[in-house]
Amino acid sequence: MKYLAKDPLSRIAIKYKLPLSFVALYLIVFGIGGYFIVNSVYTSLNREILSRLKSEALAQGSILDKKMETLSRRAEDFSSDGFIRARTEEIVTYRTSGGAGQPAGMKALGELKRHLRVNKLPLISEFFDLQIYDLDKNRIVGVHKYETDLTDLLRTGAQADSQLFSAILPPTESAGFPKTAILTPLWNIERSRKVGYLICLLNLETLINNIIDEYRETIIEASEEKYLTLIDASGTSLEVPWSYLMEGRRESHHHAHRRNEIGIIPAAQVAPISRHEDKHICNNQELMFGRSIRLRSNGWNTLVELNVADAMKPVKDLESSLLGVALVTALSTLILLFFPVQFVIRPLSELQRMALKIKEGDFSARVNIKSEDEIGSLSNTFNLMAEAVEERTQHLQRTAEDLRKRENERRIQHNRLKTVVSSMTDGLILLSSRNEIVLSNDAAGPLVEFFRHSPTALSIRKCERGLVE
Repeated sequence: MKYLAKDPLSRIAIKYKLPLSFVALYLIVFGIGGYFIVNSVYTSLNREILSRLKSEALAQGSILDKKMETLSRRAEDFSSDGFIRARTEEIVTYRTSGGAGQPAGMKALGELKRHLRVNKLPLISEFFDLQIYDLDKNRIVGVHKYETDLTDLLRTGAQADSQLFSAILPPTESAGFPKTAILTPLWNIERSRKVGYLICLLNLETLINNIIDEYRETIIEASEEKYLTLIDASGTSLEVPWSYLMEGRRESHHHAHRRNEIGIIPAAQVAPISRHEDKHICNNQELMFGRSIRLRSNGWNTLVELNVADAMKPVKDLESSLLGVALVTALSTLILLFFPVQFVIRPLSELQRMALKIKEGDFSARVNIKSEDEIGSLSNTFNLMAEAVEERTQHLQRTAEDLRKRENERRIQHNRLKTVVSSMTDGLILLSSRNEIVLSNDAAGPLVEFFRHSPTALSIRKCERGLVE
């Protein structure tokens, strides 16, 4: 424990050291406790956010899956229409025989286009165009003249006998909204061979708006900005801000200016869906929470994401509040400790002044401290010590005075004796018990010289009564 032998704060006055020590101890305890509290809140909030995102992803995924299944069934219903199949087979036959430009071929083409425009396209608001292609990927007829590159979809569909969904297609000049296509094989009346393909072009913006109108009560209010993202099999994403959903929830009609809020992110800029789970770095380099659900209808994924900074704002506010409370409490502690410290510092200052007076020789100094605590006990002990020192000092002073008086008396007597001896005409020598000459007069000068040269000649004999007789 040698490292604790000296106070590391010994150079700081106790009136500062004591309050600051209390405040430092408080801040350390508060900081450690606050860290564990906030960390616990962070962990619990992370789990709760991910759980809620999963629930929202399930809800939105179920809604989209149900809607996509409905649209795919309607596309299948259209492809099973006998009139469409018969006219398509007839037109394909005319084209094969070179009679596509004949009146009969043109009539069949016009009847098919009119049937699609009048009897089919108005039935589904999400479909903005219906097109029919032959097996060689040549366009036979379409309600509108939207130019859409479906080469990849048709290349895949040419080898498949089941329904297919295209990737998410970005807006174009002819169709300024995101879209996708549902490709459904067309069979002849006997269902013995394929005669072509029915392509239903789907407006994804209208799809989202119709879902908002139909399921507006199931869309959860959120103070934080979240994103609903549809990711197709190729990785292309359709990102829908939660504010877009909330706007549709509050208003039943659609606004043209909301189109710009739905964004298309190319597949090259989108990370694999597995990297969007839990806490992750998004495309905009922001930290996000994410949960995804796979759609059974077309193999797409529904992803719900939430910005971590927005989600953790309550905890950040809690941290700021804790910091504010800690600072206010520390300041209050300093103010409240000011008065108790004064009751400790003032007696210690009095004791210091008393010690300095005693050092200067004023042993009458006393400390007048009325307290029953340790400071009061120390003050009483200090006063007793001062009284003892004063008493002993006075005793020593009296003893020294007596010694001075006796010395003066001895000196006076010696001077008197010396005067008497000096005035005698006879020689006189006084010897000590050790045969040393203590006193002599001028008349005894020869004897003194003799004894100095012959010190052994000195002999002191005790006078005894017998000798005198």
